[in-house]
Amino acid sequence: MSLRARQQSKYVGERRWRWSVWVDGPAAELDQVEYVEYTLHPTFPEPVQRTEDRDKKFRLNAIGWGEFMIYVQVGRKDGQVLKLTHWLKLNAQSKLPTEERPDRLTVLISSGIADAPVAAALRDAFSEAGVDVLTPDDINAGQPVRMAFDSLLDSADAAVIVVSDKQSPWLAGEIEAIQSKQIPVTRVLIGSEDWVPEQFSDLPSLRLGDLEGAASVARQISDQLRKDAV
Repeated sequence: MSLRARQQSKYVGERRWRWSVWVDGPAAELDQVEYVEYTLHPTFPEPVQRTEDRDKKFRLNAIGWGEFMIYVQVGRKDGQVLKLTHWLKLNAQSKLPTEERPDRLTVLISSGIADAPVAAALRDAFSEAGVDVLTPDDINAGQPVRMAFDSLLDSADAAVIVVSDKQSPWLAGEIEAIQSKQIPVTRVLIGSEDWVPEQFSDLPSLRLGDLEGAASVARQISDQLRKDAV
């Protein structure tokens, strides 16, 4: 199933945004959906919202002031349930009219625990470049790990894999999940050694010598993604 959660938002003044979230995908797949249930931030008076409006792609409209993770449960007519996640983005670009606002990119960063400082530096650098970032830390602890990671990937436009000779066994599973989604992937190699795992041999790569180079790497990746999206 290739359904994904989508959104749009518009600034309405007084630090508040009017936003919508819906489920998008092939019409044939949407026709098989019976309902969509959204779990919002617990500060909402009714944080769990359910809709069966197929004609509007199960759209939910709301007004708020902050960003948060939305958990999406898609109930199919055959009884199966698909779980997605979507980070609600309320950025400065939302103050522009919808037709003038460029799409905002979302990148997922995957790394082993030993390389967490590099992943954190890249996350800050991507944010400075106007790119939203997801990491495995955003996973809902109540879901099975692989299912939750797949749902996280559904909200990403691309992925960045941080690779060093201290590769974690958990990273291999994340790499497999990322490649199965067929989204753009870039490997970021740490250090000066020419050490590359076999599963990365066909992926584009950038070398990061130290944390100070994170801004340059993030800029190169985000510029290429925006170029490819045109």
